[in-house]
Amino acid sequence: MTDLSTLLSDLVIAGQRLTRLAVSETGERTSPLTFLTLSALTDHGPMRTGDLAAHGRVTQPAMTRLLATLADQGWVRRVADADARASRFEVTEEGIAMQKQWHRRLGDALEPRFQALSDEDIQALARAVAVVNAQLDHSVS
Repeated sequence: MTDLSTLLSDLVIAGQRLTRLAVSETGERTSPLTFLTLSALTDHGPMRTGDLAAHGRVTQPAMTRLLATLADQGWVRRVADADARASRFEVTEEGIAMQKQWHRRLGDALEPRFQALSDEDIQALARAVAVVNAQLDHSVS
């Protein structure tokens, strides 16, 4: 049997491959950093630009430019911070709706590739998603 470390590594790699395929199948041209940033704000609530830059592994100036674009699109908005010199950004209802639409597009793009799965395999995938999400939710502080 495969050790847990190898299994988790294989899962991450499979997830990356699945993501690349899904994005390719949708033909989406939006930067993946857009979706990563909106997801971070959805998962963690309002965040400062520097924290979002660290999360997305980009420079603060790059994140500042992205947040300006997302704000112009109505997907994020600036909110007050306890430190009056700083501000945070939060995802808007429009940003959440855009994320949901994106997630549907990903699933719709991949569904033909997985149409032939047995009910047992579909249940195994559902269980794997539940296990991974439970561990990730548990580890979020």
